[in-house]
Amino acid sequence: MTLKKNSLKKLKGLYAVIDPGVCALAKHRPLPVVKACLEAGVKVVQLRYKAGSDKELLFLAGKIKKECEKHGALFILNDRADLARLTKADGLHLGQKDLPVRAARKIFKGLIGISTHNDREIQKALKEKVDYIGFGPVFATSTKKGLPPAAGLGRLKRAVLKVNIPVAAIGGINKDNIREVIQTGTSCAAVISAVCAAKEPNKAIGELMAVVG
Repeated sequence: MTLKKNSLKKLKGLYAVIDPGVCALAKHRPLPVVKACLEAGVKVVQLRYKAGSDKELLFLAGKIKKECEKHGALFILNDRADLARLTKADGLHLGQKDLPVRAARKIFKGLIGISTHNDREIQKALKEKVDYIGFGPVFATSTKKGLPPAAGLGRLKRAVLKVNIPVAAIGGINKDNIREVIQTGTSCAAVISAVCAAKEPNKAIGELMAVVG
């Protein structure tokens, strides 16, 4: 329990979601982007690799886990409880259509977070005793298809007030709106394109960290 509490303390500020597909479109390799995030002080890194094979995912996850350990940061794997366990990830992030939380806990014993988009999903997540929730999309985003309309800052703030666990805001967050996101009281502001698709990732990460600290 103490280990989990210590990990949860790191769930704040910038939450970097590394998507190799988005990185590739901008001609970046994911590992240098991860290193830039960690060197800038980011304490939460998630690997989201939907298109990779199990072998590719396992290899890259292992590399990112090692980098996160060097910097005292959390490494969270998206979707795959089995590979999260194999790579000794600190956390697992699930979507609404992924493995149920109860089943995931039989495989993986670290932090578990889940994406939510409305009050019903938030209440379900709380009953399942997840360690944190993702909430969004806060703003319009093209990174993930099939999402509901943008929730906006007002609904994000209400979501934060409804729960007593960390909330990671996600969806369309960038250097122009991240200050407003943090001001809602959310624990983390999760970014994908703002880092992975940036022309200069180092500069982009620096600008974001200058706001969230």
